[in-house]
Amino acid sequence: MQKGTCPAIFALGVVVVSACNSERAFPGGPASAHGGGSTINAAMPDAGADTGELADVVADRDAEANGIPRTNEEPEKPVVTNETLDVAGTLREYVLVVPGDRDAQKTYPLVLVFHADGSSGPGMHSSYMFEAISGNEAIVAYPTGINAGWDIQSPTATNRDIQFVDKLVAVVSTRFKIDITRVFGTGLSSGAFLVNKIACRKTGFFRAIVSHAGGAPYEDIDPAASHWPSGLTKCAGQTGGIAALVIHGTSDDVVPPESGDFDAAYWASINGCQDLRSDTTPAPCKKHEGCPIGKPVHWCLIPGLGHAVWENGAKEGWEFMKSF
Repeated sequence: MQKGTCPAIFALGVVVVSACNSERAFPGGPASAHGGGSTINAAMPDAGADTGELADVVADRDAEANGIPRTNEEPEKPVVTNETLDVAGTLREYVLVVPGDRDAQKTYPLVLVFHADGSSGPGMHSSYMFEAISGNEAIVAYPTGINAGWDIQSPTATNRDIQFVDKLVAVVSTRFKIDITRVFGTGLSSGAFLVNKIACRKTGFFRAIVSHAGGAPYEDIDPAASHWPSGLTKCAGQTGGIAALVIHGTSDDVVPPESGDFDAAYWASINGCQDLRSDTTPAPCKKHEGCPIGKPVHWCLIPGLGHAVWENGAKEGWEFMKSF
């Protein structure tokens, strides 16, 4: 697929829409800034400080001097860096966020967050600050697509974005203690389509995925792709399904909600779940019944939400991920 073109979105094998190639700017994410703040300085406060603040600082300083940890010390801010990687001669960029109080002996999950067309890793980071929710429990990376988009069509062997993701995970894993069995993917719009495609082509690469305003994997040009007995797309090399949380807005006029509905139905079928959906938390989300352990599929159709991430999307996405 050439850059600048948009994917056709399939529902039950029928094209329902062709997504436009210039998606809207990503509307705000979580209002909170980076999790935590700087630690309290043991120096005396300014003369204008109230006596309560003065007493707290003195008490903390004296306690620390006697080997007692400060009780009101805030967590350190995460360390945010702009990183680059050479991938087959092309310099690729991503934002990397590491907990400021990272324990060098602890193994962390890695969350990859993919932007929509027209955005970037830094843009996604500023509007959808996942670490504001995951805090010091995960390392988070925000990759940037070539020409502000993602290749969700080219076969794996020639797909520069899949090569980029592979190398990003490998490099981050050499720098930090990453639990390679707990790599998660989440994305918005074309970023969500990419997450679904990687999960389809590389079974086991992600532990779970969270899709915002995206759709199920489909294969138009990969000659090695086929179909499952059900008639659903079977990516080259696909051997099974994945745990998936699919979120879509009823008012999405770029990628219709039917695309998200089919996304959830696709993974439910591959996982061996039932078609039946029942209420789950948070409302108005539903879960497919009969899913195997470790591969649940949840479908959240959000009233009034447009082509954007749900305001609770990061929170619910992280709750879903960390349950695995």
